[in-house]
Amino acid sequence: MKLEYIYSFDEYSAINRARRHQGRFAILRNWLFWGLVLANVAVSLGYIHAFIQGRASFSWLMFANLSIAMAIVAYRHVLQPLLLRRYYSQQMLDGKDIQLRVSENGIETITDNVAGQYGWRGFIGANEEAGHFIIWVNRMQAICIPKRAFSDLQQMDDFREIIIRNVDNQRFQT
Repeated sequence: MKLEYIYSFDEYSAINRARRHQGRFAILRNWLFWGLVLANVAVSLGYIHAFIQGRASFSWLMFANLSIAMAIVAYRHVLQPLLLRRYYSQQMLDGKDIQLRVSENGIETITDNVAGQYGWRGFIGANEEAGHFIIWVNRMQAICIPKRAFSDLQQMDDFREIIIRNVDNQRFQT
Protein backbone atom coordinates (compact mmCIF):
# COMPACT_ATOMS: atom_id res chain seq x y z
CA MET A 1 0.00 0.00 0.00
CA LYS A 2 1.40 3.38 -0.96
CA LEU A 3 0.30 6.61 0.71
CA GLU A 4 1.34 10.16 0.01
CA TYR A 5 0.55 13.45 1.74
CA ILE A 6 1.90 16.91 2.47
CA TYR A 7 3.17 17.28 6.06
CA SER A 8 1.49 20.07 8.00
CA PHE A 9 1.12 21.41 11.51
CA ASP A 10 -1.99 19.21 11.90
CA GLU A 11 0.13 16.06 11.88
CA TYR A 12 2.59 17.49 14.40
CA SER A 13 -0.28 18.63 16.64
CA ALA A 14 -1.97 15.24 16.43
CA ILE A 15 1.17 13.51 17.73
CA ASN A 16 1.48 15.98 20.61
CA ARG A 17 -2.23 15.73 21.48
CA ALA A 18 -2.03 11.94 21.51
CA ARG A 19 1.14 12.03 23.61
CA ARG A 20 -0.57 14.27 26.18
CA HIS A 21 -3.60 11.98 26.39
CA GLN A 22 -1.86 8.62 26.45
CA GLY A 23 0.09 9.09 29.67
CA ARG A 24 -0.73 7.04 32.70
CA PHE A 25 -1.69 10.12 34.71
CA ALA A 26 -3.22 12.23 31.90
CA ILE A 27 -6.62 12.65 33.54
CA LEU A 28 -5.13 13.17 37.01
CA ARG A 29 -2.71 15.78 35.62
CA ASN A 30 -5.63 17.73 34.13
CA TRP A 31 -7.60 17.60 37.39
CA LEU A 32 -4.54 18.74 39.37
CA PHE A 33 -3.93 21.62 36.96
CA TRP A 34 -7.45 23.02 37.24
CA GLY A 35 -7.58 22.26 40.97
CA LEU A 36 -4.42 24.32 41.50
CA VAL A 37 -5.80 27.19 39.43
CA LEU A 38 -9.14 27.18 41.26
CA ALA A 39 -7.44 26.95 44.66
CA ASN A 40 -5.27 29.97 43.85
CA VAL A 41 -8.28 31.97 42.66
CA ALA A 42 -10.34 30.96 45.72
CA VAL A 43 -7.58 31.96 48.16
CA SER A 44 -7.09 35.28 46.39
CA LEU A 45 -10.80 36.04 46.32
CA GLY A 46 -10.99 35.13 50.01
CA TYR A 47 -8.23 37.67 50.80
CA ILE A 48 -9.90 40.34 48.67
CA HIS A 49 -13.31 39.67 50.23
CA ALA A 50 -11.85 39.92 53.77
CA PHE A 51 -10.10 43.18 52.83
CA ILE A 52 -13.30 44.72 51.41
CA GLN A 53 -15.23 43.79 54.58
CA GLY A 54 -12.51 45.34 56.73
CA ARG A 55 -11.51 42.08 58.40
CA ALA A 56 -7.97 42.12 56.97
CA SER A 57 -5.40 44.73 56.12
CA PHE A 58 -4.14 45.19 52.58
CA SER A 59 -1.60 42.64 51.41
CA TRP A 60 0.07 42.22 48.06
CA LEU A 61 -0.30 38.48 48.60
CA MET A 62 -3.96 38.66 47.61
CA PHE A 63 -2.99 39.90 44.15
CA ALA A 64 0.19 37.83 43.85
CA ASN A 65 -1.76 34.61 44.34
CA LEU A 66 -4.30 35.64 41.71
CA SER A 67 -1.43 36.56 39.37
CA ILE A 68 0.07 33.10 39.83
CA ALA A 69 -3.24 31.50 38.82
CA MET A 70 -3.42 33.67 35.70
CA ALA A 71 0.24 32.91 34.87
CA ILE A 72 -0.40 29.16 35.12
CA VAL A 73 -3.34 29.41 32.70
CA ALA A 74 -1.36 31.70 30.36
CA TYR A 75 1.55 29.25 30.33
CA ARG A 76 -0.68 26.36 29.36
CA HIS A 77 -2.91 28.11 26.83
CA VAL A 78 -0.58 30.78 25.36
CA LEU A 79 3.09 29.86 25.85
CA GLN A 80 2.83 26.11 25.22
CA PRO A 81 1.05 26.55 21.85
CA LEU A 82 3.70 29.11 20.82
CA LEU A 83 6.47 26.69 21.79
CA LEU A 84 4.72 23.91 19.88
CA ARG A 85 4.75 26.09 16.72
CA ARG A 86 8.43 26.87 17.29
CA TYR A 87 9.39 23.20 17.66
CA TYR A 88 7.38 22.38 14.55
CA SER A 89 9.21 25.00 12.48
CA GLN A 90 12.56 23.62 13.70
CA GLN A 91 11.73 20.27 12.10
CA MET A 92 11.71 21.95 8.68
CA LEU A 93 9.05 19.53 7.40
CA ASP A 94 6.30 22.05 6.68
CA GLY A 95 4.90 21.46 3.21
CA LYS A 96 7.18 18.50 2.50
CA ASP A 97 5.87 15.60 0.49
CA ILE A 98 5.74 12.44 2.63
CA GLN A 99 5.56 9.04 0.96
CA LEU A 100 4.77 5.89 2.90
CA ARG A 101 4.92 2.32 1.78
CA VAL A 102 3.07 -0.08 4.05
CA SER A 103 3.81 -3.78 3.64
CA GLU A 104 3.81 -6.95 5.67
CA ASN A 105 7.42 -6.14 6.65
CA GLY A 106 6.69 -2.70 8.10
CA ILE A 107 6.47 0.94 7.07
CA GLU A 108 8.93 2.76 4.86
CA THR A 109 8.92 6.56 4.93
CA ILE A 110 10.43 8.77 2.25
CA THR A 111 10.87 12.55 2.56
CA ASP A 112 13.04 14.43 0.08
CA ASN A 113 16.22 12.33 0.00
CA VAL A 114 15.73 10.74 3.44
CA ALA A 115 14.25 7.27 3.77
CA GLY A 116 13.48 5.27 6.89
CA GLN A 117 12.41 1.66 7.31
CA TYR A 118 10.46 0.57 10.40
CA GLY A 119 9.76 -3.11 11.00
CA TRP A 120 6.52 -4.00 12.74
CA ARG A 121 8.37 -5.22 15.84
CA GLY A 122 9.77 -1.72 16.30
CA PHE A 123 6.39 -0.14 17.06
CA ILE A 124 5.10 0.06 20.61
CA GLY A 125 1.51 1.11 19.89
CA ALA A 126 -1.00 2.75 17.59
CA ASN A 127 -3.77 5.30 18.06
CA GLU A 128 -6.59 6.35 15.80
CA GLU A 129 -7.59 9.97 16.24
CA ALA A 130 -10.41 11.81 14.49
CA GLY A 131 -8.26 12.74 11.49
CA HIS A 132 -5.07 10.69 11.91
CA PHE A 133 -3.49 7.33 12.59
CA ILE A 134 -0.52 7.59 14.94
CA ILE A 135 1.95 4.72 15.01
CA TRP A 136 4.35 4.98 17.98
CA VAL A 137 8.02 4.19 17.41
CA ASN A 138 8.76 4.98 21.07
CA ARG A 139 7.19 7.25 23.68
CA MET A 140 8.51 10.39 21.99
CA GLN A 141 8.50 9.54 18.28
CA ALA A 142 5.63 8.54 16.08
CA ILE A 143 4.57 8.30 12.47
CA CYS A 144 1.43 10.33 11.92
CA ILE A 145 -0.66 9.41 8.91
CA PRO A 146 -3.57 11.72 8.10
CA LYS A 147 -6.75 10.02 7.00
CA ARG A 148 -6.81 12.31 3.98
CA ALA A 149 -3.83 10.31 2.63
CA PHE A 150 -6.08 7.31 1.98
CA SER A 151 -7.76 7.19 -1.42
CA ASP A 152 -10.95 5.60 -0.06
CA LEU A 153 -12.50 3.97 3.00
CA GLN A 154 -11.50 0.49 1.84
CA GLN A 155 -7.81 1.45 1.79
CA MET A 156 -8.20 2.92 5.29
CA ASP A 157 -9.86 -0.28 6.54
CA ASP A 158 -7.07 -2.37 4.98
CA PHE A 159 -4.49 -0.22 6.77
CA ARG A 160 -6.36 -0.58 10.06
CA GLU A 161 -6.35 -4.38 9.62
CA ILE A 162 -2.58 -4.40 8.96
CA ILE A 163 -2.03 -2.40 12.16
CA ILE A 164 -4.29 -4.70 14.20
CA ARG A 165 -2.36 -7.73 12.91
CA ASN A 166 1.12 -6.33 13.48
CA VAL A 167 1.13 -3.75 16.29
CA ASP A 168 0.31 -4.42 19.93
CA ASN A 169 -1.39 -1.84 22.15
CA GLN A 170 -3.76 -0.29 19.61
CA ARG A 171 -6.43 2.23 20.52
CA PHE A 172 -8.77 2.64 17.57
CA GLN A 173 -12.02 4.55 17.34
CA THR A 174 -15.08 2.35 17.01
